[in-house]
Amino acid sequence: ARTPVRRVAYQIQIALVSQAHRAELLPVITAGLEDLARALPRFSAPIGEAETCLQSQNFYGAFRALAPVIRHEDTLFARFSPEQSL
Repeated sequence: ARTPVRRVAYQIQIALVSQAHRAELLPVITAGLEDLARALPRFSAPIGEAETCLQSQNFYGAFRALAPVIRHEDTLFARFSPEQSL
């Protein structure tokens, strides 16, 4: 994953399917969500929901909660991509 939100979402997916990696990924995901919350305060509700889901080991819920944040990130990167300036 190349973007901050997608990176966290990917880590959540790995935690969902691989119980063996959960212990090492949980602090990384938590830190990533905290960084996203600081960078994107407008999306504090879905990021907070993802954090809540993560605390209860609901990885699918955490992933789904990030959907509006992923869409926003996609829009931003599309708007500022090099192809747009050609």
